[in-house]
Amino acid sequence: MPSANKFITDGVIETKLTVDPLILDLVILVVGCVFSVLVCLFGIAANIVKLPLFRKLGYQDGVNVTLTALAISDLGGLVFELVYSVLMTPGG
Repeated sequence: MPSANKFITDGVIETKLTVDPLILDLVILVVGCVFSVLVCLFGIAANIVKLPLFRKLGYQDGVNVTLTALAISDLGGLVFELVYSVLMTPGG
């Protein structure tokens, strides 16, 4: 076979995965609303348990003061995240 009859082509075959919009909306709803609310509630409960524990240990050690401040700031952030998650829940 002569080489004049052969063609060399660089073709790119692309496959684009399409996601059903209903499935995408359900995933966003479950991850964005349900899981975030559960994580916020768990974090708030854990920080409420930690605050009396650090108080009982005393504030003579600088680490306890730092961990108490971290628990308080985390509690504040989680409360606002919970409010945001509840407000952003569709239909709520």
